[in-house]
Amino acid sequence: MRILVAVASRYGSAREIAAAIARTLRAAGHAVDVKDAAAVGEIAPYEAVVLGSAIYNQAWLAELSALLRREAEALAARPVWLFSVGSLSSEQRWPLGALARREPRGIGVVLAAIRPRDYHVFAGAVAPQRVGRVGRLAYTLLYGRCGDERDWREVATWAERIARELPVPAAVPPR
Repeated sequence: MRILVAVASRYGSAREIAAAIARTLRAAGHAVDVKDAAAVGEIAPYEAVVLGSAIYNQAWLAELSALLRREAEALAARPVWLFSVGSLSSEQRWPLGALARREPRGIGVVLAAIRPRDYHVFAGAVAPQRVGRVGRLAYTLLYGRCGDERDWREVATWAERIARELPVPAAVPPR
């Protein structure tokens, strides 16, 4: 199958998760294109789609939201999986852990329109230099921590589940 993995990422954490998903799907024998959401023209050439975005201020990035609106009809007609990447792990103490479990704004409308096969939220990474001294202090006061909270085994498991749901590619006979 030809699969599109499109992602909106501000600092690269979500992009790295998309790349890991693509590697797993390729290992299962699928042809996979990884693109920034803003660079996606049409969904039509793809038989399945995986879309993801970093979450900022409890919302997906504008590039992914625009793609979802523009290609909603095409997305509803094929298998789609969605993922979000938050900067926090849901396993952090309250209140940050509770914030990490919140859905991005507008997700209900997207889920109803596209009917994805699955929607998953991954923890991301918070680079200390990106949040500055005040940000690090705020994280500390709220029992959070800066750093890479991504669980690569969780990403691989989710991607393997997607691969299992897709038809197995036919083997190309040797010449």
